[in-house]
Amino acid sequence: MTHSTELYATVVCAYEAKRPAELTLAIGDQVKVTKQGPKNWIGTLNGKVGSFPSTCVELETGGKIPQPNRPSSSYSPAPKSPSFTVQRSQSNYIPSNSIPAPLGMTPGATLPNPLNLPPPPAGLVPKSPSTRTYIPPPQALPSFNEVSGIDDEPTAPPRSPPRTLTISDLPKIPPRPTSEVNNKPEAKSASEEKTEEAPPAEAPADGGQRKRTKDELRRECITEIYQTEKDYIDDLETMIDVFIFPLRTMEIASEQVLYSIFSNVEVLIHCNKEMLKALEEVIGDKTGGNVQIGGVFTKLADYFKMYKVFCANQQQSLAAVDLQCKKNPQFKKNLDVCHSDPRCRGLFLQSFLIKPIQRVCKYPLFLRELIRYTPEDHPDHTDLQSAFEKINEVVANINEGQRQAEGLQRIIDLQKLIDGVDTLVALEEIFKKKEI
Repeated sequence: MTHSTELYATVVCAYEAKRPAELTLAIGDQVKVTKQGPKNWIGTLNGKVGSFPSTCVELETGGKIPQPNRPSSSYSPAPKSPSFTVQRSQSNYIPSNSIPAPLGMTPGATLPNPLNLPPPPAGLVPKSPSTRTYIPPPQALPSFNEVSGIDDEPTAPPRSPPRTLTISDLPKIPPRPTSEVNNKPEAKSASEEKTEEAPPAEAPADGGQRKRTKDELRRECITEIYQTEKDYIDDLETMIDVFIFPLRTMEIASEQVLYSIFSNVEVLIHCNKEMLKALEEVIGDKTGGNVQIGGVFTKLADYFKMYKVFCANQQQSLAAVDLQCKKNPQFKKNLDVCHSDPRCRGLFLQSFLIKPIQRVCKYPLFLRELIRYTPEDHPDHTDLQSAFEKINEVVANINEGQRQAEGLQRIIDLQKLIDGVDTLVALEEIFKKKEI
């Protein structure tokens, strides 16, 4: 005959449900088990069906819910010990003076210690609840007046006899060298000066740095001009591709706003690309002593006059960026996206806007350094001198245009502060014509 047996489990370890399909268990709860798994079981507790870990319960069997404290079938209670009552008719206390002395000893004498062992420390003596330790009453410490005496004060050590120092007791100052006193270096012969100024032909054997020749310095200067020109063109392309193109394509800013910010930078890049192309043709595979780049700067010097427009608008360009960021939220949001482009290398738009001015001002410095390392009998020396003069004129013209633009802007700002005056700019132009 087959009959179904209901399974119950008693919770022996509390468990907090981590998912909606689990049961929260408390110690002593009775769970009806409906399905057993390798790790988790499914059961019912307080009308809710859910899963729980099998390690938190102890399985019980039977047709009804087992009682929490029912005894096991193999349990047998221990026999109770019989109770008895001790009755004492008199006290068992025996005073110490009534204890008989051992055989051969006088009453009241101290018992011998055959091993001569010291008494154990108080902390190592085990204490039982029935043992009582005698604690003597605290004794008052004597006062300072009771223990202090005349000889308690320490005696000061004997002092050394006073001594008066004189000038003769001071150490003597060593004499200064003659060259330091007169502050004049010793004269050197012409042969010694020539030996110091002449650069060594080869590197010293001890690994010291050899003095570079003018030909090597000239080669480094030309390489720097060429490499920095490439980097500058990359910055201009970044300004156009990363900033101008998205703003124009997405119609976030009008052409007037774009020109007020970027001016004619899209024209300047063609001028510098021509410069880079001419430098690559001249340099080729030649060494530093044979390269002649003075003609390149002489030929393209007039093209750099186009920088006058960009430099004159530089202050207005930075002000236009700040104004658009405050008035146009879409412009600022798109500008933040542009700044996250890897080609920006962590630089902001304002950093790119000042690069053209920095570049055009570096050309005279490069040419002056190159002339310094170029011998006078070199075929490129004359062209470098001519290029240096023309580039200086262009840079001076650019600076003058920038100064005039700043002065005109100050007049415009002053005009905005004065009500009812609209002719300050016209008067300033008239004064310029009269001066001319």
